[in-house]
Amino acid sequence: MSRLGGTVQGLVGDVRDEAAFTKLLLLLAPLDHLVFSSVDKIIRGPLAEADLEEAKHFFGVKFWGSFVVGKGELFKLLS
Repeated sequence: MSRLGGTVQGLVGDVRDEAAFTKLLLLLAPLDHLVFSSVDKIIRGPLAEADLEEAKHFFGVKFWGSFVVGKGELFKLLS
């Protein structure tokens, strides 16, 4: 990153808590780039042995997490 110049900062937030995550985004303002990488836990092993409720939870973190990030950024832009 040093050859790009500027600064890079990384923080961890819980996208399952929309209000807290939006506050985190507001603390980072202004942003010119945002990288969202949601990893809670990876489902491993045979599909036949997978727990559906656990899989739904992980899908929710990935899908709704992206939604919360986008909504938080929009809120920040409109504030």
